Amino acid sequence: MRDSNPKNPGRTRRAPFRIRGGDPVRATIALLEQKWTLAIILALLQEKRRFTELAALTPGLNTRTLTERLRTLEKLEIVKRQEAENTRRGVEYSLTEKGRALRTVLRSIARWGRRWMDSPPPREPLPPPP
Repeated sequence: MRDSNPKNPGRTRRAPFRIRGGDPVRATIALLEQKWTLAIILALLQEKRRFTELAALTPGLNTRTLTERLRTLEKLEIVKRQEAENTRRGVEYSLTEKGRALRTVLRSIARWGRRWMDSPPPREPLPPPP
């Protein structure tokens, strides 16, 4: 919404920033701040992975929690679980289109953080787009 600005005639005043349709920003942050969720997504942004690979890439993450996080991400259609190719047993996890779309969001957050936060760079950079 724009209208004239009484303090500065000729300039328009913008409506305050509002989130419509619920609060997707808070919902997204709530998802990503769950312990281990971001680590799982970052690992899957690089390539599809088997359960054991994900466990090995995230020391300290127990198998029960990994299973819970993967199930949550599957229900949200961020992660896809499928039978592993070239093997009789095992499954692989990969990001869906919805999950891969997080790459852009995370890159934007990383750029903002590098510019405005007084902290060292992340341990692991985001992988380039495929």
